[in-house]
Order: sequence, then structure tokens, then C-alpha cells
Amino acid sequence: GQTAQLVCASLTDLPFEANQFDVVLDLGATVCVPDDMTQACFDGYHRVLKPGGHYLGCLAGDATDKLPAQGND
Repeated sequence: GQTAQLVCASLTDLPFEANQFDVVLDLGATVCVPDDMTQACFDGYHRVLKPGGHYLGCLAGDATDKLPAQGND
């Protein structure tokens, strides 16, 4: 009984309204974005998450240094 809509879009410019999702699931996508554009990804994830929502990311190897140090709980 569930439906899904697939959307092809830029990680740095998500085409969704604010506060739409309970979870953002990142299975290795953000690590493929150039370093100077990763903050735009995390800003977008934070924007589209509902208050209390969660970012679940699978960042390979030393890519955890791409996580924001502050500001996006």
C-alpha cells in the first residue's frame, strides 16, 4: 500500500520545500560532491528535514571530515 516518487536532482539544490522529511538517507552520495560544495548539501538536508528529523549517512573512509562541525544538529 505504499507509493514512492523518484526524483533526479542536484544534491546541492534540493527541489523540496522546507520541513518535508523525517529522514534524509545518504548512502555515499555526499562524498562524491566536491569538497567546496558539501556544505551546500548539508544545508539542504537540514532545510528539508522536519524539526526533530534525522540525517542518516554512510560516509566512506575519511569522508567524515565533511560533516559540519556545528549548526546542523
